[in-house]
Amino acid sequence: MGYELHITRKAVWHDEIGSSITLEEWDKLAAGDPDLLSTNFDGPFYSDSSGNIVAKNPEKSVRAKMHRMAKRLGAKVQGDDGELYDAAGDMIAEFSERGEGRIYGWPLVFFILLLLAAVIVLSHVH
Repeated sequence: MGYELHITRKAVWHDEIGSSITLEEWDKLAAGDPDLLSTNFDGPFYSDSSGNIVAKNPEKSVRAKMHRMAKRLGAKVQGDDGELYDAAGDMIAEFSERGEGRIYGWPLVFFILLLLAAVIVLSHVH
């Protein structure tokens, strides 16, 4: 089956609740993009069953294109596991159980170190 990315307006792409992207919106978006109309383009397609736009195993350039498409639709790019992708096509947030993006990497490490330093300083004040 492969790994899929989804352009979605829902909190989590597979939710039944939430605003779907309509076929009319997809048609309007595709009409202005020759790549999306080409049968040779291995990229996103409209999924009538989910109300999302989906791409299977997209390369980084396609992920970036999906982000631009999502912006035009007031949506986001989300992977099968709920992670989010940015304008460059890179993963920016992991999925959390509450359905929210969780930022990872150096900002989290910096925050933890800052919090630890504050605890140490405050424990020595008394």
